[in-house]
Amino acid sequence: MSNSFQFDYDIFYNYYTNDDNLETDTTEKYTNYYPKTYSKIPNREKLSDKFIWINNKKVHITKFIENGKNALLFSLPPKENTSKRWDDHFHFGIDHNIEIKDPDTNQKVKITGVYFHKTIQHPEKGGGKELIHCFFPPKMEINRDMKNFEEMKCLQRGYNMNQLYDKRDFLYLNEIISRPFPPESENKKPSSRDGLTSNTKQHHSSSHNYKNTKHSGKGGTKKKIQKYRRKTIRRR
Repeated sequence: MSNSFQFDYDIFYNYYTNDDNLETDTTEKYTNYYPKTYSKIPNREKLSDKFIWINNKKVHITKFIENGKNALLFSLPPKENTSKRWDDHFHFGIDHNIEIKDPDTNQKVKITGVYFHKTIQHPEKGGGKELIHCFFPPKMEINRDMKNFEEMKCLQRGYNMNQLYDKRDFLYLNEIISRPFPPESENKKPSSRDGLTSNTKQHHSSSHNYKNTKHSGKGGTKKKIQKYRRKTIRRR
């Protein structure tokens, strides 16, 4: 059995837009979100009825069109002791105009990549939301332990993913990324919630040394990230 898989965004997108791979919750649920990074008044929106199980929690999936391109939102389960649901989510899409610096010519060039960010709603601060970006290649080899994905350098900036996202993020993110690419021996949809939960535990059985800039002793890095986040423009 291979210790890696070939990530392909087209396969990834097709998997999560195929109802055969998803479950349906017909219970009407709503979530709250701030439409802009500086908004003070939240919007209320019906939550998608399509979901998958991760860590025995429902992760709801919404597909939509953004700037003429296919995109996906994975709404994360609310944190414990939260009476009102806020739409913290992962956003995936394709961007054909990611600007990076070519290391050979030192000139800026535009490339195609996966536009990815995590959105965090901030009701505890009186409004607004935070977008944490990390773009990555639409095709790449990823180890099944997900370590090289966690340590991957973002295409558009000088930080690695595990400097921007925490252990809880990777608990969900690693499963979302790897699920469409199971080992051949597991290349079938689990038939029950227990099967999905069991599969999730297999993906996350090893422990990783997650880095988080919030706990870093390097104040400069933390300030740069905070400065970047404040400049982030609103994108759903």
